[in-house]
Amino acid sequence: TLYANYFQLAKVLLYLPGMFLLFLSALRGLNELVTRGRSAALPKLWRRHPYAFPFAVLLLAWLPHIIIKYPGVLMIDSCLQFREYLGLTPRTTAHPPFGTLLYGLMVTFGMKIGSYNAAYFVMTLLQVFSFLAVLSYALWLMQKKGVPRWVSVLSLILFAVSPCYIGWAVVISKDTSYLILCMLAG
Repeated sequence: TLYANYFQLAKVLLYLPGMFLLFLSALRGLNELVTRGRSAALPKLWRRHPYAFPFAVLLLAWLPHIIIKYPGVLMIDSCLQFREYLGLTPRTTAHPPFGTLLYGLMVTFGMKIGSYNAAYFVMTLLQVFSFLAVLSYALWLMQKKGVPRWVSVLSLILFAVSPCYIGWAVVISKDTSYLILCMLAG
C-alpha cells in the first residue's frame, strides 16, 4: 500500500486507527460485562459450553460480513481453476488438483441447480463454518490447557473483529483452504 499511490496510503492511515479504536471499544465493553455482577452469566456460559459459545459469538460477529459479501468473493485463481475443471484451460498451472476438483464440483453443482450464486454461497458457508470450527477449537483448547481467561478473551475479540479471519473465510480460493489447514495445524 505504501508504494501503490497516496489514496491507498490515506485509506490505510484511516483504517488502522479505526480498527484500533474498535478493538479498544470491544475490550472496554467486555470489561464492563465481566466486572458487573449481573452479567457474570457470560463467563459461566463460556465455561459450560467451551466450544459452542465462541462459535456462536464469532458467527454473530461475522454475520454482517457474510451478508455484505454474498455470495462470496472470487479471485482470479478460482476462475482459473473453474476453467481447468471445465477443460477450457490446459491443466498445466500450479493449482492444487484437489482444490481444482472441489471448485469444479461447485461449478457443476451451480449448473445443476441453475444458480451459480447459490453454489458459491454454499461454498462460502462451508469455508466460514470450517474457519469457525477451527477458531472455536483453538479457544476450547486454550480453556482445556488452562490458559488465563484474559488471553482467551483477547483471542476471541481478535478473531471476531480482525478482518484477516472473516476476510479470507468468504474468499473462494485455494489460499482459504490452506489458511484453514494451517490454523488447524497451529
